[in-house]
Amino acid sequence: MKKALKRISSNIDLSLKKSDLSTRPGASNGLWIAFLLPTIFVVIACRARDLSYSLRFVGIISSGLIGASAIFISNLATTEQNVRKFSALFYVPAVITSVLLLFLLKEGLLFCLTFGLGATFSYFIGLPILLGRFPNSFTFGEASVVAQALVIFVLTSTVNLISSNNPQGLSDVEKVTVILQVGLFGCGIIILCVSHLRLLRRGPAFYGTTLSVAFGFVVPLLHHLLQESPLRWIAQMIFLKPKAVILIVYWLCCCGVAILVVNYQLSKQKSASTVVRKNFHYLIVAVYIPGIFTDCLLLYLSSGVILALFMMMETVRVLRVPPLADVLQNSVAIFVDEKDQGIVALTPIYLLVGCSLPLWVHPDCLLGTPRGFLLALAGVLSVGIGDTAASVGGVRFGRHKWPGSKKSIEGTVISIFLQSLIVSGFAQFGFIPSSPSSLLRTFAAVTITSVLEALTDQVDNLVLPLVQLLLLL
Repeated sequence: MKKALKRISSNIDLSLKKSDLSTRPGASNGLWIAFLLPTIFVVIACRARDLSYSLRFVGIISSGLIGASAIFISNLATTEQNVRKFSALFYVPAVITSVLLLFLLKEGLLFCLTFGLGATFSYFIGLPILLGRFPNSFTFGEASVVAQALVIFVLTSTVNLISSNNPQGLSDVEKVTVILQVGLFGCGIIILCVSHLRLLRRGPAFYGTTLSVAFGFVVPLLHHLLQESPLRWIAQMIFLKPKAVILIVYWLCCCGVAILVVNYQLSKQKSASTVVRKNFHYLIVAVYIPGIFTDCLLLYLSSGVILALFMMMETVRVLRVPPLADVLQNSVAIFVDEKDQGIVALTPIYLLVGCSLPLWVHPDCLLGTPRGFLLALAGVLSVGIGDTAASVGGVRFGRHKWPGSKKSIEGTVISIFLQSLIVSGFAQFGFIPSSPSSLLRTFAAVTITSVLEALTDQVDNLVLPLVQLLLLL
């Protein structure tokens, strides 16, 4: 078995080399990660009590991406061919996805072919483009997750936007979803324009383009879709609830602390250690836990806004847009992780995405129920608490290493203990399910994720929340 896996990995390395694509040095291909995200969506769709149109659609698309990943990997592993070369086998998951859309959604043939073929072929085409445009930034598995996330986001957003013909019947969760989808679409338009037009990389041109897209596309489109001012609706959502105002002020204080940490490290003029970088993990725990238990919907909205802000800041840094490019470059250079070897600093974005993922993909996380709270905590537990405890505990107390890993067994034990302690505390106060079977499953998920953190060479901030959420589901 080990020889077979090694041969598969070697063949894929040859395929990538033949395609002139460079994956992240010093890491394995991480092929197993390519199945995590679509499997989560399929499980959510299968276990949903109220199977809405949107859940059925994303479940079908995700099942197609599972098949596409399997065929893509098997094709590369057996033939050692150019990754960019098209194979007739790629039609298989595309046709199956189209047929499932036809029979399970009862949509027209044109709709089913467009989205069935679009989902799988976008993945087949997008993955090599992603690896080519960002050399040394991803392993094969990490790039697969990013490509799949983009495909699912674009297709589900398109379906939601073209089918939202009754704005009066939208719930608050659906309104926030529409706002985030349109806002991130606008962010993507800006990034694509600036990436392909050097003229827009000058300071006034860049910020002028940003304002034009924001107030010439995003706000008017949202006004049309919601039949009301999105800015007024967001303001009412915040300022009509005292708890929301207090939460916003608290979050701004956390942002101030983060800025102070960055400035302090810059003043020392030396790279931050692993322990120092974990300060941001402490901060994200401090942000997310009160948000989850106080106002999950506001956290849902805020996390999407911060994701857009991170994407824009990284665009400014990479494309050297004045006047902020140098400040951002100096900050990233000080705090860059050893796994950020490409041109894009992905670790901070992964940290945000990992902690926010349960809110974005599972409707129950926004319902304020004990089960919803538990699922919403998947990223915070695994990355914010578990990964931090393992790293800091390993540095201070680690004596015995896991076989073939730099991580310590003591760090893993501390991670499991601290996560279990926090889970027990939340269960004791009734925030999460406290039945013996539920706690046993949660402790098992915590243990498996903590051991995985020690053994995997993939990016923890991306992988651990996906695994933890899947186990909790």
